[in-house]
Amino acid sequence: MLTIFQPEIHIEGDTARLEAVYDCDGVKNTLWFSTTVEYADYLCHEHADAFLVALLFNAMKEHHDIHIKSTISTRLYYTLTRYFIPVLCHMNPSFIVINITCDKLDSTPLPSAGGVGTGVSCGIDSLYTIAEHTREECPIDYRLTHLAFFNVGSHGTGAEGRKLYHERLHNVRKFAQECGLPIVTIDSNVGDIGNVPFVAIYTVNNISCVLSLQKLFRNYHCSSGYAAYDFKFKWGDASYYEPYSLSMLSTNDTSFIPTGSAHYRTEKTAVVAEYPLSYRFLNVCITSEVNCSICAKCMRTLLTLEVQGKIGLYSQIFDLQKYARQRNKYIGQILAFKSQDALLRDIYQIMMKKQFAIPPAAYLFGCYYAMKKITSQIKDKRGRVK
Repeated sequence: MLTIFQPEIHIEGDTARLEAVYDCDGVKNTLWFSTTVEYADYLCHEHADAFLVALLFNAMKEHHDIHIKSTISTRLYYTLTRYFIPVLCHMNPSFIVINITCDKLDSTPLPSAGGVGTGVSCGIDSLYTIAEHTREECPIDYRLTHLAFFNVGSHGTGAEGRKLYHERLHNVRKFAQECGLPIVTIDSNVGDIGNVPFVAIYTVNNISCVLSLQKLFRNYHCSSGYAAYDFKFKWGDASYYEPYSLSMLSTNDTSFIPTGSAHYRTEKTAVVAEYPLSYRFLNVCITSEVNCSICAKCMRTLLTLEVQGKIGLYSQIFDLQKYARQRNKYIGQILAFKSQDALLRDIYQIMMKKQFAIPPAAYLFGCYYAMKKITSQIKDKRGRVK
């Protein structure tokens, strides 16, 4: 049994922390969400929704029922128990259907500032959301009032992860200042709990942070990684089924929107390329706090921008010469693996649409990667026969 106790708020200096003790088979630990003191009044100690969401996947993996010695949102309880938990078990056979009980269900509205937020990483998906939802023509109920930046595992874990989080926060703060929106930061130990891979759990980690501040946010835009047309219940990558999970994780007080899910990544890149702040702040790198220009995400973004005729706008923040040296190899990977990867297929389709001239060397690399893939498959089959 996993028991979650009543959340409490603790203020020390300029930091406000929402925390709850949880007991798993007699072993007690504390889960916490820390923000700046100016947002202390919005921390939700009345409901334990944030803690239930944060611990859900690990409880299912370890086969622990959950009891909450506090109140949770009626809507969240209903969608988790009736729909989301059974679907998760269908995706991942190591999960089991667990029971969730609580001291009280509540559908009474919490006091709310009515804010509209989104996470800001300064990647393509993030900047698309910001560009589209700071325009005057965006309906006021969905126009951004706050940006958010969380430490929930994407920067790594422990002290090293926290160090990278603060390094990346420096760039994000500068962007928020120029964008003219306040930024809400949350540091948490949710990324250090359990052993479910981050790419499978990042949605619930991020949502738990938002729910810790659900008295601030009425609507929250979650920037989609994949278009809804590539939707599938695929365990291991939460992006594929996020339009479904966001509905399941909404509460009576806070709604989550799969923003950008009606568009492919290349379409969102075209929107971002018309957003001037992106020329100085676009950051897509997976290896560094600045764009390395040669990792998979940097290459994917730069090739898309090149095909769209916009790459020159980003010479301040990418090393275009380094990109050019790796460009043919990357195009070769697209040719070889486009049938297996939705994002690569997206780029290939726009290359064809724009009649982009594929260099002969890229075709040679494509043949090399295709043969390498076939050889690997043959070896794998032989290994299974043995």
